[in-house]
Amino acid sequence: MLNIDRSKHTRTPGHDAQFRARRLALALVPCAVLGAAGWGAPTTVLAQTPAYPVKPIRLVVPFAAGGGADILARVLAEKMAPTLGQPVVIDNRPGANGLLGSDLVAKAPADGYTLLLITSSFVVNPGLTRKMPFDPVKDFEAVSIVASAPTALVVNPASKMNSVQDLVGVSKADPKRLNYGSSGVGGFPHVMTELFKASSGVSAMHVPYKGGHDAVTDLLSGHIQFIVSDLTPVMPYLQAGKLKALAVTGPGRSRYLPDVPSLAEMGIKGVNVLGWYGLVAPAGTPAPVVNKVRDAAVSALESADVKARLAATASDGVGSTPEQFAARIREEVPMWKSVTSAAGITLD
Repeated sequence: MLNIDRSKHTRTPGHDAQFRARRLALALVPCAVLGAAGWGAPTTVLAQTPAYPVKPIRLVVPFAAGGGADILARVLAEKMAPTLGQPVVIDNRPGANGLLGSDLVAKAPADGYTLLLITSSFVVNPGLTRKMPFDPVKDFEAVSIVASAPTALVVNPASKMNSVQDLVGVSKADPKRLNYGSSGVGGFPHVMTELFKASSGVSAMHVPYKGGHDAVTDLLSGHIQFIVSDLTPVMPYLQAGKLKALAVTGPGRSRYLPDVPSLAEMGIKGVNVLGWYGLVAPAGTPAPVVNKVRDAAVSALESADVKARLAATASDGVGSTPEQFAARIREEVPMWKSVTSAAGITLD
């Protein structure tokens, strides 16, 4: 039998204290290492936020496929994807003059994975209905204006109206003679024409259509006397001499119609407005995410391919800071409310 001298292994109070001290020191080593690495800091490996984006981005277009907004969105998405490192997927959600798709994005998570392409109708809609499902200023983060589109006052040459003054004169001679067409009640061409009427003193009856192309067809046939339209549906007829542009509505002449004066040149003040397109995100989207999307969009707009494709639709790429775009939205909402109120335009 093995004899053990237990007297040599008996623990004393001093031995126990030393043993506990060694265990405590060993236990504190991992904590010291973690502390040196920045324990609790959000930029450490232990609590690092994933870089944006890490999955595909949805770009909601609140209008039907095939229209100007849809075409622009697809051009942008294609060029933004390589910069962002993720696909940008188009999601068409048409309805209620853009309200349905816009409301979907207003209520989406503010994480940068749901964006919205808006048109000028975004700032017109608040003046058309008291049942707005969202606030265009408070419920979105502006990202950037991406394009502008000039509009023109267009007539049939058979009308013998060769200038804005001719049109004003016809209206004064017979206030019930003129009819104008638009793509529908409350659409941008409708409110633009009402702004022109208020600024020029022209009297004309509104004839709404289901789309801009239908209005152009009736202008060609002489059923209506003029329209205010973006250039895409009318340009082939202007070039063929079947329609005539009397003026453009922007602050100056358009490079697409360099021989056509602006309304301001013709003495009609207060109609220095261009149609535009822009990108917004849900309110609360972090500024770094907004800026990354903005940079990708501006980079896309600077490419020769995108410039050429926009020119084919008589549009121009326009970049802005989020702050500049937000200021424009805040400015135009009340402006269009005053126009729609004075003209009695409503969707309610």
